[in-house]
Amino acid sequence: MAETANCIYCGRTFDPSKGEGDHVIPAAWGEFRNDIRFRGLCQECNRRIGKAEQHMLQCGPERIFREMVVPASSRSRGKRASWVGADGLPPPQSVAHAEEGVLKVRFLDNPGKVSAPDQFVIYDEAGVAYPIELFPGISPNALRNKRKRIQVKVIKEARLHCDESRWDDYMKTIKKVWKWPENKQVELPRTEPGMRTILIDTMSRFKILYFQAIAKIAFHYYLATSGRFKGYEPCFSEIRDFIMNGTAQGKDKIFIRRPTSQKYIDLRWFHVLAAKERNGVATGHVCLFRGPQYRGSEYVVILGKFSDIIMPLIQWAHSYEYDDPVPSKGKVGIVRPVQVTRMSVY
Repeated sequence: MAETANCIYCGRTFDPSKGEGDHVIPAAWGEFRNDIRFRGLCQECNRRIGKAEQHMLQCGPERIFREMVVPASSRSRGKRASWVGADGLPPPQSVAHAEEGVLKVRFLDNPGKVSAPDQFVIYDEAGVAYPIELFPGISPNALRNKRKRIQVKVIKEARLHCDESRWDDYMKTIKKVWKWPENKQVELPRTEPGMRTILIDTMSRFKILYFQAIAKIAFHYYLATSGRFKGYEPCFSEIRDFIMNGTAQGKDKIFIRRPTSQKYIDLRWFHVLAAKERNGVATGHVCLFRGPQYRGSEYVVILGKFSDIIMPLIQWAHSYEYDDPVPSKGKVGIVRPVQVTRMSVY
C-alpha cells in the first residue's frame, strides 16, 4: 500500500514518495551533498510556491552572487537562466562607486574583477543614480524604452560613460530622446584605462514574492530539521498564509529586524540556515551567499508561537558550503551542521 500524507498548505492527500520533495535552498544555486529536503507539500502547492522562488532568483540581489559563485553548467540542474527580471521588474544590477560617479558593472570570470559597459547614467533630484546600458548602434526607440523603465521625472544630472570612439554616435542618439541645452553640456576629465580598486553595491527591486520565498526557506528548513511538527498545526497558520498569499501586513507580522552582519571576510562562499525555539516562539534565520565579496542577505522570520510547554531554548543550524573551487558538474558543495552561538547566528 502506497504511503500517503496531507499537504500542510491545502490539506490534499498525496504520495510523498513521488518526487524528491522541496529543496530548502533553491536547486538553481546548485545541489549539495547531505541536502535537506522537505516532503510535506503536494506538487500543486510546490509549483505555486515556486513562483515566489522564481521571483527571488530573477529579481533579488542573490541573482548577482549566483552568477559569481555557481558555474553555469551547475545552475538549475545544468540549465542557465537568462539574465532577465520577473513580474514586470528588472533584474538586479551591480554598481561601482568610482571617481566618475556611479557605474553599472559586470562581473568577469574572476569574482573579484568587474568591467563597465557603455552607459548613460541619470541622477534624480535626490542624487540616486539610474544607469542605462548602451551598445553600438542602439536606436532612439530602444533608448526611449530603456528611459521609460527608470521612471525618473526630474533629472538633476546625467553622464555618458563610453570609449571616445563611440561618443559622437551615442550623443546623436541621446539628443533624439532628451533635449539637452548646449550650454548645460560639460566634458569631464578622461579616465585612463587600467585596473583599480572600487566599492561594489547591488541595486535590486522586488515584490512581496521575494519575502514569501525567504519565509518558505526558513519554514521548510525548521520543519525538515527539527522534526517536531508537521507544519499544518494552528500555530503556523500565519506563516503558511504568508507563504501562499503574501501581503505587506503579513510581512510586518512575521519578519523582524534584519541583523547586522559581522565585519569579517569569509574565505569561502556559503549559506547559513538556522532555527530556534525560545520562550514559546519559533524563529528561522536565513543568511544567503556569504563569502569573500559579500556579507550575505540576512533575515529573521517568526514561524509560530506555542504554549509554555516548549522547552526554554532548542536550536538548529546548518551551513551550505560551496567547494573551492566550485565544480562545474555534480554537487557544488556540502551541508554541515553548525555549532550555534548567539554571536555567529543570531
